[in-house]
Amino acid sequence: MSETAEAYHNLKEILDHINDAYAPNTIRAYRADFSEWISFCTKKGACPPPADPFIVSEFLLGLADAKNNRASTSRRKCASISAIQRYGYYEDPAKHPEVKITIRMINRRLGTRFKQVRPINRLVLDRILHVCGDNLRGTRNRMILLLAYTAFRRRSELTSLRVQNMTLCGDGQGLSFLRQLWTDQTREGVLLALDIETTYAVKHWIDSAGISDGYLLSGITGK
Repeated sequence: MSETAEAYHNLKEILDHINDAYAPNTIRAYRADFSEWISFCTKKGACPPPADPFIVSEFLLGLADAKNNRASTSRRKCASISAIQRYGYYEDPAKHPEVKITIRMINRRLGTRFKQVRPINRLVLDRILHVCGDNLRGTRNRMILLLAYTAFRRRSELTSLRVQNMTLCGDGQGLSFLRQLWTDQTREGVLLALDIETTYAVKHWIDSAGISDGYLLSGITGK
């Protein structure tokens, strides 16, 4: 087995081992970032594991020089390399002074401020709701928009909502038990309080779609 093939094999074994301990997005990021690192090492004639801190620094600086790349990209890929090395029981290159100074150089050169997307306010939301159709697809879209706006949750969190976890309160408002949160890795869940408008949109969708259990956000085919 070639050195590159062995590196990919080791990566697969490590990811399989830690798969249940991390969110799927984290595992995908580890796989993509470390695969890029393996490809870089192959071209350099270097060993992916154990990672040479000076080669890691060269890799990160190359990322920083690439067009449109941000400092956060280099930091994330460094964190991925660091994690895979640790779980492979190799020395962590991120702790080496050369890698630390490289990250500082990249942060100073590119800055560390994130680009903030302009939020949707109520005025914009009303405009979007206004163009939702009266058919089943429009009913579902209206519910999704109101849920996202009211609950202020990520897409991955909203897609975990289940019909059987929706509860109507006496005042017309609703409660929903959210099983999966981005910040809740142990799946304790949380109760979401929904206003009357959002509760009505959810109930209208459930009645129109004719669903009684399963995921609240379901696909629509040919409608």
